[in-house]
Amino acid sequence: MSVVLFTFFIQEYVLSTNNSFKLIDYVYCKFHLNANFVAAMVLQRHKITQIRLPRLLYLFIILLATSSCASQKAKLRAKQVDEVISTARTFMGTPYKYGGTTRAGMDCSALTIHAYKSIDLSLPRSAEDQSNVGEKIKQKDLQPGDLVFFATGKRKKQVTHVGLVTDVTRKDVKFIHASTSLGVIENYLSMDYYAKRYR
Repeated sequence: MSVVLFTFFIQEYVLSTNNSFKLIDYVYCKFHLNANFVAAMVLQRHKITQIRLPRLLYLFIILLATSSCASQKAKLRAKQVDEVISTARTFMGTPYKYGGTTRAGMDCSALTIHAYKSIDLSLPRSAEDQSNVGEKIKQKDLQPGDLVFFATGKRKKQVTHVGLVTDVTRKDVKFIHASTSLGVIENYLSMDYYAKRYR
């Protein structure tokens, strides 16, 4: 909803109901507006200035606390994602070894285990078990830090490989994984081999 349209809505709502308190509750619950915007509305609209100061300050405090909390969570998540990806990239060039868990040689699930261990999150040992952890999302909703799974064996529905998303653009998704032939490397999800086996 545009600012102009929302301004009109507030004005019409107050004039029609003459209930500023109900308006405040509605604005907070439905729109979670930025406190500065609400303050501007209060100053600009005569009817809204009838709101008692203590209640208005209470609303501002709630809005500011909510906004600050959401911002802090977003920053923490971004920091954790960066840590997971940067940790995974430290293993670039590590040769592939089935069952391996060290820089001397590792498999795909070991790479993701090491990556997430950097933020104190434990993952199951196998790619298949990792695919059963967390929330399943659609390919179009992938974000850096997400895990991607593939069925590279004879069974088309059985997950046998896992990678970690490192970058997302409008056209493609980049992920890091332990390839059986090239070791730890970054590839694109659009590559024919991975696109056909993505699960």
